[in-house]
Order: sequence, then structure tokens, then C-alpha cells
Amino acid sequence: MNYEETQYGFVFIIGFVLAGILMIFAYVYKWGNNPISQIPFMILSGVFAVILALFYKLEVRIENRKILIIYGIGLIRIKIEPDRYYNSEEFKVPWYYGLGIRITPGGMLYNLRGDRAVIIELQTKGVKKTIIIGTADPKRLKIFLNRHFAVIKENS
Repeated sequence: MNYEETQYGFVFIIGFVLAGILMIFAYVYKWGNNPISQIPFMILSGVFAVILALFYKLEVRIENRKILIIYGIGLIRIKIEPDRYYNSEEFKVPWYYGLGIRITPGGMLYNLRGDRAVIIELQTKGVKKTIIIGTADPKRLKIFLNRHFAVIKENS
């Protein structure tokens, strides 16, 4: 029994595409008093493309006692193997926590859109951690976590 959820950051994608289109127009039509030249335009275009490729989607998988969080094309992968699982709760992410990978007062946040998440308390390599995973369906993720990690919870 495995869990898998994929979310696409439509606001993120649309924002980057619009900013890219605006940048292309600014370059082609030489907007402003000091228009952007070719080298900075190419560098900025490359940076935009890389950021978009790295963060356009978030995939959360739970399998074989591991939580796997994969962003974009898969270069950013976070693997969490809990020694002990304590609890998980639904969590409303404040807007000012932002998107992506963040350090928050509540723990590490992995999200891409929306304000719904699950906050998970666990222990890995002897260190107690709290992580927050953004999800479209926090109730489903919480139920799956409690069922999947019940053996670890009971044995510890």
C-alpha cells in the first residue's frame, strides 16, 4: 500500500511564464532608457527556465517506511526515513510562509500551492523533527500516515 500525490503550481507556472514573456518583450522592443542587452537577457532566461523546471510540480510519495518529496523534474529529492513516528495533524499554512522549501517556526515546510498541509512529528537518526507537507487533501494524507506508520508508532 503506497501513497502518491502530484500537485502542479499553476500560480507559480503562470507567474514565471508571464514574467518571461514580459522580459522577452522588453528585450525585443528595447523598452526603457537602458534596455537589457543580449548577455543579461540570455542569463536571466536561463535562470527563469531552471527555476521553473525545478519547482513546477511537487510529488509526495510514501512507500516502504519512507516519505519521498520530489520537486519539478526530480533534481530536488528529499527522502525521510523515520525511526519513530509520533503524530500528524492537518495544518493551515499561513500565506506569509511562502512556497517551496522553507524553514518555518513549525518545522521544515515543503509545499507548492495553497494553504493546506499536514504537520508531521517524527524522529530520524535519533533527532526529533517536525515537517510540514503541502497537500490538496490533508485528511487523506493524515489517515495514510497514521495507518502506514502505525507499526513504528506502536513499537517505539
